[in-house]
Amino acid sequence: MAAELFSYIKAGLEIIFFTSIIYYFCVWLKKDKNKNLVVYFFSYCAIFSFAALLNLATIVTFLITCAPIALILFIIFHQELLQRNFITLTNMPITSLEVADWPEQLIRASLHAINNNKQLICVIEHRADLKPFLYTPLVFNAPLAQNLITLLIDSPGFDQKKIFWCNAHGKLIGINGEWQITPHETWQTQSVADLPAWKQDALLMTLKTDTIIFKADPSKRSFDVIIKGVTYENLAAHQTLLLLKKQLALSSSFKGDSSNDRILQKHTHEQLNH
Repeated sequence: MAAELFSYIKAGLEIIFFTSIIYYFCVWLKKDKNKNLVVYFFSYCAIFSFAALLNLATIVTFLITCAPIALILFIIFHQELLQRNFITLTNMPITSLEVADWPEQLIRASLHAINNNKQLICVIEHRADLKPFLYTPLVFNAPLAQNLITLLIDSPGFDQKKIFWCNAHGKLIGINGEWQITPHETWQTQSVADLPAWKQDALLMTLKTDTIIFKADPSKRSFDVIIKGVTYENLAAHQTLLLLKKQLALSSSFKGDSSNDRILQKHTHEQLNH
């Protein structure tokens, strides 16, 4: 009787052990938003189960032999692992025809958000591809234009606490974005840990990539810009514009105190005093 009870306990512990491993492995796979790896995992398990039930010994042996390879492939393709190692793809170089005057359009729309008492957290993707790290439920891939941006800001679907995502090609990628990154306490000092969450994420991402992140803050009526882990606070709109242009290395028509910059500076004072 005792031996039979021990046998049941042993079987139960083995079931719990393997069930826990499968469960937490599936939870880990589920964190990848771009690829549905859970489906592939259960498909592999289903094929193995059917082969075992039908006593297809060759297929079972093959699947058991290939299991370590399959596990390695899951790890390689898993998005969260890419996030931890910050392995990014590189976007195509930007040409002068692609940039047009989108920085002015973006800053003017940001001023519109400030005047409507809304904040705008903007992520500008440069050469590093942010798709493994940033998820947005609303994808646009549309040219950046002031009218489009202000329309989105004024819409009820706009969430000012989330991310407005565009790139240095002058395209709006999406809105209401969220970082899909795992915070690591090891790199944070106490001063960083005390910062707002958006700024902690911005510091980490700009340290690891060439991303530019700024926030249009209606409470201060100014801009905070984070580039390469450095924070520039309480900037006026024209200062923010010049900083963005310098970092993005735009064409010569955007450098210096051009007529566009003087027009925007005048427009900035008018809107801030509105």
